Amino acid sequence: MLKKITSFIVIFYCSTSCEPTSKLSKTYDRSICQDNTKEDLQKSVAYFSNIVKNDSNDLQGRYNLAMTYYKFVDSVHFQMSIKEWDYIISKDSCYNYAFHNRGICKIFLKNKLEACKDFENALRCQPSTNNTTRKEYKNLCK
Repeated sequence: MLKKITSFIVIFYCSTSCEPTSKLSKTYDRSICQDNTKEDLQKSVAYFSNIVKNDSNDLQGRYNLAMTYYKFVDSVHFQMSIKEWDYIISKDSCYNYAFHNRGICKIFLKNKLEACKDFENALRCQPSTNNTTRKEYKNLCK
């Protein structure tokens, strides 16, 4: 199961990182999003940390920073990712991807109960378009 979730993270990250959401209009240096090595990930962390430092309300920058953290796939970075998701959710209480991705981090950290709450919130925020969350919720929480 962990392998399935890891695969999803990589696919989801590659398809969404450095893409502005419909709510936001910021664009980022696409070359920084080539996270194939640990060195690449460290460059991405530095890049997005600088963006967030300069504009703490840049939710897309925080989103990309959180995605980069959890691409390290270790408990320290999952915790760092969760901190970014927490901030995003504090600013946008229905950012379904933040809930979903925070839930994924919590699954890796073996906090199934809290992960299921996050999946429920993601579904509450956007019930009609969240098939991946629905499947994960059904497989892990029911």
